[in-house]
Amino acid sequence: VKKGSTVLDIGANIGLHTTLFSRWAGPYGHVYAFEPVQDTFWQMRETMALNRCTNVQMFQSAIMDKPGQTIINVFDQKHSVWNTFGSHNFKGIGPVRMETVPVDSLDRFCSEHNITTIDFAKIDVEGFEKNVLRGAHKLLSEK
Repeated sequence: VKKGSTVLDIGANIGLHTTLFSRWAGPYGHVYAFEPVQDTFWQMRETMALNRCTNVQMFQSAIMDKPGQTIINVFDQKHSVWNTFGSHNFKGIGPVRMETVPVDSLDRFCSEHNITTIDFAKIDVEGFEKNVLRGAHKLLSEK
């Protein structure tokens, strides 16, 4: 990531990596951060505000292979990095609730936001990375 880069942070959590990307991309760069879980998204908003990351656009959405909605398993705040669409149990610790979240695809999102170039993408979606890439078929085949 360098000055002026367009960056995607898919599975941004509370925005620690997003903050770094924002700094590296600089005032002429653009960072798009995606976090589907409501409480975690609000924490990311606080992180961006506290760090004055003005080049970041945040979306409370999951990125997958097609737009719609899905259910995510939400763990307590201490284990929020385990929020997942998949398995319900890690080391004997289970989710505290399920949350219905909006889903988008990269092809649709980039088309809607006129994003033609992506310089860097971080994808951390707890084992569903392949689904994210399936939703970027057009981007990957044409760019």
